[in-house]
Amino acid sequence: MPLSKKKKIKKIFYPMLLAGVTFLTTLIATYYLSVSLERNERERFENLLFQIEQQITFRMQTYTNALVQAKGMFEISDFINRNEYRLYINSLNILKDYPGIQGIGFAKKIPASELAKHEKEIHKEGFPEYKVWPHDKRDVYYSIVYLEPFNWRNKRAFGFDMHTDSARRQAMDMAMRSASPAATDKITLVQEDGQAIQPGFNIYTPIYKHGADLSNIESREKNLIGFIFAAFRSYDLFDEVFAHIGKKLALKVDIYTNDEQKDEIIYQLNPHAHPNEGPYHYEKSIILPIAQREWKIKISTLSVFPQASLYIPLIIFVLGTLVSFLVFWIILRQIQFSSRENARAAQLEILNNVGRKLAAELELPKLIQFVTDAGRVITDASWGAYFTRIEADQGPHYELSAVSGGKEGEFGEIISIIDGNFINQMLERKSSYVENFTQQNVPLRSFLSVSVISRSGEIIGGLLYGDRRSDNFGERDKKIVEGIAAQAAIAIDNAHLFKSANEAIKVRDEFLNVASHELKTPITSLKLQFQQAAKMINTNNPKVYDREAVNRRVKKAVLQLDRMNGLIEDMLDASRVSLSRMTLNKTHFDLNDLTSEIIDSFAEQLTVQKIPYLFEKSKTPAWVYADSFRLEQVISNLISNAIKYGKGSAIEIAISDENESIHLSVRDHGMGIAKDQLDKVFERYERAVTGSNISGLGLGLYISKHIAVAHEGTITVESKLGEGTTFTLIIPKAKDE
Repeated sequence: MPLSKKKKIKKIFYPMLLAGVTFLTTLIATYYLSVSLERNERERFENLLFQIEQQITFRMQTYTNALVQAKGMFEISDFINRNEYRLYINSLNILKDYPGIQGIGFAKKIPASELAKHEKEIHKEGFPEYKVWPHDKRDVYYSIVYLEPFNWRNKRAFGFDMHTDSARRQAMDMAMRSASPAATDKITLVQEDGQAIQPGFNIYTPIYKHGADLSNIESREKNLIGFIFAAFRSYDLFDEVFAHIGKKLALKVDIYTNDEQKDEIIYQLNPHAHPNEGPYHYEKSIILPIAQREWKIKISTLSVFPQASLYIPLIIFVLGTLVSFLVFWIILRQIQFSSRENARAAQLEILNNVGRKLAAELELPKLIQFVTDAGRVITDASWGAYFTRIEADQGPHYELSAVSGGKEGEFGEIISIIDGNFINQMLERKSSYVENFTQQNVPLRSFLSVSVISRSGEIIGGLLYGDRRSDNFGERDKKIVEGIAAQAAIAIDNAHLFKSANEAIKVRDEFLNVASHELKTPITSLKLQFQQAAKMINTNNPKVYDREAVNRRVKKAVLQLDRMNGLIEDMLDASRVSLSRMTLNKTHFDLNDLTSEIIDSFAEQLTVQKIPYLFEKSKTPAWVYADSFRLEQVISNLISNAIKYGKGSAIEIAISDENESIHLSVRDHGMGIAKDQLDKVFERYERAVTGSNISGLGLGLYISKHIAVAHEGTITVESKLGEGTTFTLIIPKAKDE
């Protein structure tokens, strides 16, 4: 029986309705998915922009900070030789950790009147072909004298006067006037050999005389010593920077050092690729301030920028009526994907802030607190703590240095309850986490620990995070905190270096105060004697011509001159030791005889001060092969110290033959040296006691120690407060020829 028209309509109604609903659902899903994909692609583009900006900014800040740190080396020392410069630049690890830089150098300011002298000094260093070039005559030269690494390419720049080039001169003058780092526009480095030439640029940091007035441009120009500079080949630098972001970026990138002009472009990524002309075409320009310059970075997407997700809407539209449920699942997945990307972008922003903060912070407590807080936020932990590793005789242990999260003191109380062995074991591992921790009265159920490891590979501290939830930490959290810890290690090392530099400056200033006092004393005495003599001559006092009075006055003057000469010799010897320039004139002699002669030279002083002494020679001749003048210097210094610090007590000098070496000991029974000062007495400018009642520059034992080491020997010290001190010189016996 044929169906009625009404029934036919009713039969196909529900399929059509279902088809219509399905098709409508497909259209809606396709539309919203397209919007979501476009948003994700835009966010991905913005995220790449952010990464590019942060990578370039961080890298250039790192290089600029390295120049400022290298500048500090010149500010704490009046003279830096080539070897010291090379060792310091290598210690920064900037060339190893952040490749792309061509080198870090020092350009010295040389007045025309000192040019010939300067070139001769460089010739003496082993560079007979050295010349400042170009050779045109000018009032002042700025020659490259140091450049590390000193490889074949950088040797091409040796002696080059960068101030003769207009682009370089503009940046150098800008740095000098502002007393801040300044970058050049696009240049071609003189290191280029004519093959595969790359655009380049330099960054200059001025160095002024220590303590000079820098309040105006005229005084800055007058007190300028030279420039620390970094040289870059653009493609070597930026290829390495973009390699950190991704091997194959679907972006076209143009970087200009000035305005968007063809002759100012220093780098192009994918220069011949075709820009995207479709719906996912994005283009943006950003301006980065780099050392008083504004770099313009123009970025646009390429035709390969949209990934396979571009075709998902079309697939959904074709298959929507059959697999409509799959549409909703894909949308859900896309939403989840977007949430993860947003979370990762937030984490990336925190990590970039950490990098910037750590690069700028040099106060250790603030630095440690910031690292602890950042790790807690990024891992969503309840509490966080930083522990400093302390080396001790019984083994290393950890001290709590910073706490983050919770109420004040709350985490510290929790840590005090936790078994100490558990915390030590966690921190001694490079990185680990505990998923389900159970201990009575401890509210924490999961832990994450990451060690902070210095450049030398030693553990210097550890980050420990705890949470009330079980399984709160995973591999991703561990890797993120490991990255923070690695940056923190560099920052902590820099903070320690900064602290050491400040301490070195304090030691230098203290030495200068002592030296000026010690040198001023004999000068004042000489001045008073000659003023008195001049007064007697002007008043026709006949006593001024008395033979005995003149002889006594001359003796006093010679004594004061000898004292000044001794102080100057000590300073010269300390300089020779630090520069490894001390030479030895060795002969064979009996140390008993040399010591007897030295004691005889002190006999009058010992008798006047009523100081008893005892000299015990070795039972057999103490033959040594050594520099008698230098050993006399050591022995005299030890006896002089015994007189100075012995408070008039007896002095005992003994020589003994000990197997393959000769031991000479000098013992006093005076004030002694505190135990915590024993390791410091052989350091420069250190004295056993402080105060102005005992003269000396604190160089005697420092020089003596190095003389002993130069003879393949050493000096030891034993002392107790109030009981006296014994110094022992140990040198090898002379070998039979």
